[in-house]
Amino acid sequence: MGSCIPVPQARAAESTPSSTYTSTPPANPGTSNPSQPSFYLNLPLTPTSLITIQPFSHTPSPLLESLLDLSHPVTSVWPDFITHAPTEANSLFEKIMVDERWTPFQLAAILHSGSSSFPGAKIIGQANSIPFHWPTPNESSTLPDRGWDRVLAMGSSPEKAPGPANALSALSVAIDPDYRASKLSGIDLAAEMLKGLKRIAENQGFEALVVPVRPTRKGAGGNVWVDMDRYIRCRRGEDPPTKILSGGENKQQEEELEMMDQKDLYDPWLRKHIEMGAKMVKVCWESAIIESAVEDWEKWTGVSFKVPSVNPYRCIKRGKEMDMGQSEGDKEESYEVVIPGGLVPVRVFPKRKFVEEDGVEKVGVGLYVEPNVWVRHF
Repeated sequence: MGSCIPVPQARAAESTPSSTYTSTPPANPGTSNPSQPSFYLNLPLTPTSLITIQPFSHTPSPLLESLLDLSHPVTSVWPDFITHAPTEANSLFEKIMVDERWTPFQLAAILHSGSSSFPGAKIIGQANSIPFHWPTPNESSTLPDRGWDRVLAMGSSPEKAPGPANALSALSVAIDPDYRASKLSGIDLAAEMLKGLKRIAENQGFEALVVPVRPTRKGAGGNVWVDMDRYIRCRRGEDPPTKILSGGENKQQEEELEMMDQKDLYDPWLRKHIEMGAKMVKVCWESAIIESAVEDWEKWTGVSFKVPSVNPYRCIKRGKEMDMGQSEGDKEESYEVVIPGGLVPVRVFPKRKFVEEDGVEKVGVGLYVEPNVWVRHF
């Protein structure tokens, strides 16, 4: 890691930018040739600037190190409770960002200004993924119910897998808000980076590209009180809580996802995947789990956890999301608190004890169990 691909001379921007791909398939699936980029794309902007999308393995170390700063415009798109929580998943995610075994599967979108690739360059987006062994790739329903957390754990321990990597799971796509599709004429960086991951998977000879998608509007307004399996069936122009209260989702609720018309979905990030040819497979109800002291949650979110949030849609029957964190017959006192950036409320156990990493015991625990949606591109 640390070598840099020379940036081709920028060309004048066109109404539809001319894209240039470079990719070299490896000799064996699941391996990578470090001398060749697994994916490389030029997106001209102006006569003196362009965007390149390239793997971390062929990106200068100083640029990559800038992403370790949680205030970086790309990294900071995620809520603090996701990036700051001392979870095993976060430790593994940091590992794949720097370990040479996985850097060919991470993509950076780099804005180059002038004729030199560095300095005068900055990262404006990243896409992360991990290869993993999937015993039954012909059966999409066998994707892990633990979603993001589980596929990351599986992929980061290939020595424990019963076979070689045969599938690629995207983990995240993050774009600097100043360079999202609405602000870059004719260029949708998020879509281009997803295409890059798909091309990597194909070049590696993998049998599938899958994504535990985090729907972007699930936590907006009243949507946070709508179970994910109902939310993903809503269409553009509909209001999920209103639709459910009116009984408008009853027929669709009975349909299996594979039989459902998945076009024109309400959620823009899910819709993006479907427009690119993907299909929703199933909800992974426990995709990301974060448990910490209430004191930590209040610091991350700026929300008081002393008072429960009021659900204005109490007549909406809630299912699995309501039950997360509680075992059957559990009588422990608890309530829910809505947080900024959360897809579901945090369940608060005010009398439960939590031991911090330094051994300090605190009273009051917040448990966040985030559902995602498994999507398969091929």
